[in-house]
Amino acid sequence: MPGLPATGTLEYNGVAFTGAHHVTTELEPIYDDSGRLIVTHRITINVDAILAEDGSLDSTLEELRFRLEQPRRPLIFINKGFGDDLIVNRGRVQDIRNGPKPNILSWEPVGDDRAAEIKWSVTTEIPPCRVGRFRGVSFINWSASWSMSSEGTTRRLGGFIEIASPRLIGGDTADAYRDFFSPPLLAGFDRTQEWTTSLDKSRVNFDITDVEIPSPNPYAEDMTSMSGGHRASFLRGKTTHGIDLIIAPRARLSGSEAWNVFLTIAAQRLSWAVRKGKAPIVMALEVDEDFFGRPQRFRLAYRFVTTITNFVSESGLWRPLGTSWERWTDSLRDNALSNRGDAGLMDIASDDGGEKQTLCTSPAAKNPNNNQNPRGPLSTGRAKVLKNETPAPDKSWLDYKSAVVPMRDRPVIRQSKLQGADDTTPGSYNSDVQGSVPSTGPQYGDSSSGSTADTIQVSGVSRYAVRLIGQATRVGHKIPRPRLQNYGSQEPIETASVFLEREDGNWFGVTIYKARWAIDYIVSESPGDVMIPVDQSDVV
Repeated sequence: MPGLPATGTLEYNGVAFTGAHHVTTELEPIYDDSGRLIVTHRITINVDAILAEDGSLDSTLEELRFRLEQPRRPLIFINKGFGDDLIVNRGRVQDIRNGPKPNILSWEPVGDDRAAEIKWSVTTEIPPCRVGRFRGVSFINWSASWSMSSEGTTRRLGGFIEIASPRLIGGDTADAYRDFFSPPLLAGFDRTQEWTTSLDKSRVNFDITDVEIPSPNPYAEDMTSMSGGHRASFLRGKTTHGIDLIIAPRARLSGSEAWNVFLTIAAQRLSWAVRKGKAPIVMALEVDEDFFGRPQRFRLAYRFVTTITNFVSESGLWRPLGTSWERWTDSLRDNALSNRGDAGLMDIASDDGGEKQTLCTSPAAKNPNNNQNPRGPLSTGRAKVLKNETPAPDKSWLDYKSAVVPMRDRPVIRQSKLQGADDTTPGSYNSDVQGSVPSTGPQYGDSSSGSTADTIQVSGVSRYAVRLIGQATRVGHKIPRPRLQNYGSQEPIETASVFLEREDGNWFGVTIYKARWAIDYIVSESPGDVMIPVDQSDVV
């Protein structure tokens, strides 16, 4: 392709500009977004040239024009007064921005169809050093902001990772370099992340927010959230406790893992009562499984006997749970709180094949080729077992109520005198008033009655008796039939009794016994002052 004589070589995509009569070159240092670092040199070559050849050039010029429009093709620029030879995409030096990127500014036919005068330019970006990389991270920029409230601190990190030569055949995408910005997890903070890949795949933008968890206790390992608490009530010497928890395990873990965490916390509170000399007994358990969500709900009720003085100290309220923010963070570092989360989605460069679909290519469906961690079956550990232990006999009473009912039978005789007619008819009868009826005698409580009072005569000394009544609930041991050993200074004699005992069921591995009784005794004389029998539950 003859043209005006020129020195050196300018060639792009196999098209040599031998007819170039005017060539200018611009070099622009490109700074990162912080303005502190030169990351590339952007070189733009502008060419004025005449393309000519003997004979018709229609087909030839069309071919040349097509080749000069294609990006990412080899560029050769030698001995044009620019200094070092510039050879891009052929050999070691590669364009790091999916270039070179050509642009035809004008195309003017000359001599009918035999020549064309063109204005053409091409831009390429290369590292700003003699020995540089043409793959991988170009630079990373980010900013940080903090917000504080009474609930805690929030830290936000926003920025991007930019790479060289994205999406070339055999290349990669900026999404593959997320781990180049992986700030350490803060103990006691939860993390949310947003990652966005640019259209040209050269940049992945990130927004990482760490929010302090307003919890007095660290979460258990592998649990993404926990809520609930310990409720204790005191009534008539009996303490009832309830532990309610909502626990969400991380993705790919079974709810049974949350069950084990719940039992661990419950066991700590139960063992604290045991250390205080109590015998806590589990009475009820509720488990609410969410088929399609992570949070699992648990409720446990237990009881033991205590005094109001020791109510709080023996309950275990406000004691640490034995969890650690450091262990929690480590358990989620490579999954839920990692840069790719539990799913592990990843953009793969081979999805593009280095080329975009255009009207010049055959139509084909494009789908993001995201690598994903396989879901598989839920990971389940061995579930712990909740079981009551049979307490020692003196610690086995859940409830014991008894009462002594004193009774006295005094022999007396009621004597009544015969009454006259007037005594039984104190009212009058008026036959002139319709509906009037004669009185049939004195009304109840009528102090104006004219009847004579009965005579009450004591016929002997009083006889004394006592009734022992009560009920009890006991864990793992039968309830013995009670006996009244003394009544004042006297030994009572049993005359009749009813004692009913039954099994109230099995409470998590131990049998619960309940009993009721009513026992009658007689004594020979008045007992004087009598002490109330000791409630067996007071010794627990």
